[in-house]
Amino acid sequence: APSFVFVDEIDAIAGRHARKDSRSRATFEALITQLDGEYAAFLFINYRKEKTGVDRFSLRQAVIFICATNRPDELDAEFVRRGRIDRRLHIGLPDAKQRIRIFGVHSVGKKLAEDVDFGKAS
Repeated sequence: APSFVFVDEIDAIAGRHARKDSRSRATFEALITQLDGEYAAFLFINYRKEKTGVDRFSLRQAVIFICATNRPDELDAEFVRRGRIDRRLHIGLPDAKQRIRIFGVHSVGKKLAEDVDFGKAS
């Protein structure tokens, strides 16, 4: 089964400012090395599969790297280049109807004042 690696606020380690000081640069370069290592292993395993005919899983299928940021414009170009971060998914803010549903989900089992109106709060 695949493993998921989720990093929130990825811009903190992969933003354009990530290489300004030596510690940040080392963290950024380690992340890039890991991402490139996964890709290199993927190419090697696929090559072996074609050569031997053995159906092996690739590391690309085994490790799924997901990251989130509120500042996609701040991400370093080296980090988001093709082959490292291949897909982007924009998740916008919820509209009023969605916010009411979110409030409803998170208020289940909680004692609320009688005058609470999620419509007004959204």
